Amino acid sequence: MIAAADHAALLVEQGRVVEPFAGGAWVEVSRQSACGACQARQGCGTRAMARWQASRPLRVAIHAGQPLTVGDVVSLGLPAQAVARASLWTYGLPLGLALAGALLADHLALSEPLVALAFAGGLVAGGGLLRRHLQRHARCYRPRLLAVSRSSG
Repeated sequence: MIAAADHAALLVEQGRVVEPFAGGAWVEVSRQSACGACQARQGCGTRAMARWQASRPLRVAIHAGQPLTVGDVVSLGLPAQAVARASLWTYGLPLGLALAGALLADHLALSEPLVALAFAGGLVAGGGLLRRHLQRHARCYRPRLLAVSRSSG
């Protein structure tokens, strides 16, 4: 559990336990989108994607210090700073290395196909480094159990 003072810096979402396991459970969280909040409404492809994904809940594994049962409603928290850091790693590292590869190839006066290949190589290298980072620091990006509402059934 996380202290109440720490909740201000958390992104909190509700989920439902679908499959308990020793030390935790699989939880399904409804996908939500900001669609409908902007002025574009019908003129945006993101709305269609959001509707398609909303039909499939996101399933995450959480660790719990207490036994959970199927149907329990749980509050999950993820530090906002961790989300920002994950976004930077996910987008910044691969794109930064791709750009660096392309700029280096261009600086070396290589042909355009080789510059494109250097861009792709940087993107792949960034993806590999990202994967390694996430394997080493996976705990930082896992949602934490904040509260449990027992199912009545």
